[in-house]
Amino acid sequence: TNPYSFGAAAPPAFTNTYSLDFDGANDYMEAVGGTHMTLDICSYGMWIKTSAVGAGTPFMLHQAFYLYMISTPSGYAAWVNHPIGLLNTSTTDIGDGNWHFFCVTTEGGSGVSSSVKLYIDGALDVTLSATTTYTVVTNEDLKIGRFEVDSSGWAGLYYNGNLDEVSIWKNTTLSAAEITTLYNSGVPIGLSSDSGNYTSSGALTHWWRMGDPDGTSEYPTIEDVAGSLDGTMINMVDSDITEDVPS
Repeated sequence: TNPYSFGAAAPPAFTNTYSLDFDGANDYMEAVGGTHMTLDICSYGMWIKTSAVGAGTPFMLHQAFYLYMISTPSGYAAWVNHPIGLLNTSTTDIGDGNWHFFCVTTEGGSGVSSSVKLYIDGALDVTLSATTTYTVVTNEDLKIGRFEVDSSGWAGLYYNGNLDEVSIWKNTTLSAAEITTLYNSGVPIGLSSDSGNYTSSGALTHWWRMGDPDGTSEYPTIEDVAGSLDGTMINMVDSDITEDVPS
């Protein structure tokens, strides 16, 4: 054994204390960039905690074709819309008032064989595969906790619950092993450095810590610690940054 070999460096310490608490009435966070996000092949991750029921409680929207929401009365726990189609699942209840890790991966693209996968708590829950030609949207801002408008009339829906560690990897499809590592048995890990099977830290494009590291002094700006698309808390107060996190 080489006495001077100490192995790989340990990942930096990660502390998670705060999340954002949305009231379901008019609270949301909006990330408005000088250049809008273009999302096609990508992965999303976030931690959610809600026990709300109703027509739907949206927790992330990047125009109508990238919508993630809970819609309990419709008979399933999670609802994911993507240009190639709609995913819904009833195998895992994420509206039970407990923290859950929600991750969506996409691969393929317009006009070719594509797939969208929904993972809940580190496990693959549902997959949709199709070949569809669609236009990639480039002129929409990101809204967290609000469904602004829809041709079906589902306007003015707001998320009721907590959200934490919202993250986006553009042009990257996270592997199942990476997502299991990110779930980490229910305890978030730092995303800015590789750890275990998670090897995509270099592709992390956006990461909103939702109150960390400084708590209420973060209000009303939620910094994008991986990119430059800071979020703004709308119709919210500093006490909506709360000490309630996955653990």
